[in-house]
Amino acid sequence: MIRVVLVDDEPQSCKLLAIKLKAVAEDIEIIGMFHHPEKAVSAIRKMKPTVVFLDIEMPGMNGFQLLENMEEFNFEVIFVTAYNEYMLNALRVSALDYLLKPVDTEELKNALGRLRKKISLSENFMHTKEQLELLGDTLKEPHAPKRLALATLQGIIFLKINEIIRVEALSNYSTFYLVNKQKIVVSKTLKEFEP
Repeated sequence: MIRVVLVDDEPQSCKLLAIKLKAVAEDIEIIGMFHHPEKAVSAIRKMKPTVVFLDIEMPGMNGFQLLENMEEFNFEVIFVTAYNEYMLNALRVSALDYLLKPVDTEELKNALGRLRKKISLSENFMHTKEQLELLGDTLKEPHAPKRLALATLQGIIFLKINEIIRVEALSNYSTFYLVNKQKIVVSKTLKEFEP
């Protein structure tokens, strides 16, 4: 589920956006709606949302100041505002999208599509990172294998471990990139190479 927090000083805008989100996406869970940005800061830290839909012009603290008050933010930001002059600032804080009020349903769907794609890429990156860390730990062990046997269409190829630069996974295939700039594709997932 995509965990969503809405921050907008106009309660009606928040409610309308929540209705549109629920209408266009089944994988959305709205975990919080805040009309005071000061209250949203601490709540967002605790709630750990996937994405925050954030208004810019709010009394007391604008959307950019809210982000500055977060020590770190491990969530995506989609600005929802009636003003288009903040677009450059939104890019500078790496906002995923910038939607103008009233929010167009198609633009909202597109923003959610980009969000899903970014989540998927992030999950793939984390999985690959874990696999590489595991491979690195295995190579540090004194009893680590010196060679790897790869079954390819051409037959079995034996590789020295130190000839491998990196391994990329794509679906049910793994591509080995070697020091000699050669690529070897095998029909195994990275998980199958785990010790």
